[in-house]
Amino acid sequence: MTLCGNRSFAVQRRSAINHFMKNVALCALFVLLVVVGSSPARADNCAQIANQVAGQYGAEVLAVRADGGSCIIKLRIPGQGGQPPRVETVTVPG
Repeated sequence: MTLCGNRSFAVQRRSAINHFMKNVALCALFVLLVVVGSSPARADNCAQIANQVAGQYGAEVLAVRADGGSCIIKLRIPGQGGQPPRVETVTVPG
C-alpha cells in the first residue's frame, strides 16, 4: 500500500508543477504582449513626427520606422529651380 500512496503523491505533485508551469507561461505571454503592444504607440508617435518634419521641408513621407528612441524618416523633397526631387533620410528623437 505504501507504493500506491507514493504514486498518488507523485501524480499530485506533477499536477501542481504542471499548473505552476502553465501560470509561468501565461505570465510570460502577458509580458510579451505588453511589450509588443507598446510598439505601435511608438510607431504612431513616429508617424506624427514624420508628418511634422515633412511639413517643415514641404516634403512627402516615403517611409517611417521606430528604432529605439529615434524615428528614421525617409522623405522625398521637391527640387528647386528645375532640379529633380531628392530623397533624404532624417533621424530625429522619438
